[in-house]
Amino acid sequence: MNVFIVGATGMLGGRVGSLLAARGDEVRGLVRPTASAGAREALATAGIVAVEGDLEQPATLPAALVGTDVVVSTASSFPVDPRPDAIARVDRDGQLALVDAAEAAGVRRLVYVSFPPYDVAFPFQDAKRAVEARLRSARLEHVILQPGKFMDVWFSPPLGFDVAAGHVRLYGDGTAPTAWVAVDDVAEVAAQAVASTAAAGRTFPFGGPEALSQREVVALFEAALGRAFTTEEMPVEAIRGMHEHGSTPTEQSLGGILLGATVEDRIDGSETRAAFSYEPLSVSAFVRGSTD
Repeated sequence: MNVFIVGATGMLGGRVGSLLAARGDEVRGLVRPTASAGAREALATAGIVAVEGDLEQPATLPAALVGTDVVVSTASSFPVDPRPDAIARVDRDGQLALVDAAEAAGVRRLVYVSFPPYDVAFPFQDAKRAVEARLRSARLEHVILQPGKFMDVWFSPPLGFDVAAGHVRLYGDGTAPTAWVAVDDVAEVAAQAVASTAAAGRTFPFGGPEALSQREVVALFEAALGRAFTTEEMPVEAIRGMHEHGSTPTEQSLGGILLGATVEDRIDGSETRAAFSYEPLSVSAFVRGSTD
């Protein structure tokens, strides 16, 4: 079928597109006119045809969606876009415009990558919930995916998990069980969601096969590498201050996301594993793959 990836130049969208292209689907990906030659070349190598357009320019979407059977949207401005209104422009208004355009173009299904609900409000979550609500009332099939915390992101230097330096920043005391998930698993589920009849009209929260605390993850890396790590704690009060008093919606949202790492965050992914054919990667296996 003809699948259109919104977010194709990103870590997750590119993997989804590659899987679909390898399975024989015709895959196109939305790219901004300013996309680099390297980004376009990477798409071409993966078998993804670049189509120019921009979520922030709704008038560019109808032409881009012509002939599309299914849209997969993984695009997000968070947390890398420095503009104060980036979340509103991309994650809320841009995604809502995409649903409108998909409806008008006669797209059969839209697969949307979100995340499980948090107990606290913040702009990024508000945007995700608004798009989910719009999808549930849309005149097209929807599949909403709500993966937990990406191992590939959380166990990396930008979030203070520096394996090379052997130093890790813990959020809170680091003891709360957390549902980690591998990006490759999310990509596999998203790729299967394109055609799964069982997935239509459903929302799927999921993580990996176990919930481990940040400290347990550190211990796995220590055992794999045969050396001790140093850790520092970011107090809950400091995280709450970022959430409540951040100077931008992105900073407030980052605080909200980090607060989620300080409380128990288990996800029952049994329905997702029943609906899709995949074996979720464990944290132990991820650590082994990262340190071999």
